[in-house]
Order: sequence, then C-alpha cells, then structure tokens
Amino acid sequence: MTSESPKQPAGELVTLELSQSTLMWLDALREEWGLRSREALISRFLDELAQPANDA
Repeated sequence: MTSESPKQPAGELVTLELSQSTLMWLDALREEWGLRSREALISRFLDELAQPANDA
C-alpha cells in the first residue's frame, strides 16, 4: 500500500508585486484565519469572489 497524495488540479503560477503594508495585512489575516501560506489566503479570497452573490 502506497501513501500517494491525491492529485490536485493543475494550476498556473502567478507572481504579484505588493506593497509592504499589504503584505503585512495579508500575513496578519493569514495567521488569524489559520492558513499556512499567502497562496492559501489569496486562493480563498478568489474562491469567495467567484461565488455568485446570494440575493436576499
């Protein structure tokens, strides 16, 4: 029995140039949300933005 990790969908590498103050804000939010990386935080942001708005 092998312990292979599940296949992740292929992605694209994206590079962002951000100000130091933005990085500090992202790092604080990343820690608050318990995420391990900036990549995880930005991915979560984009996933939330991509969801259709719930009309009330």
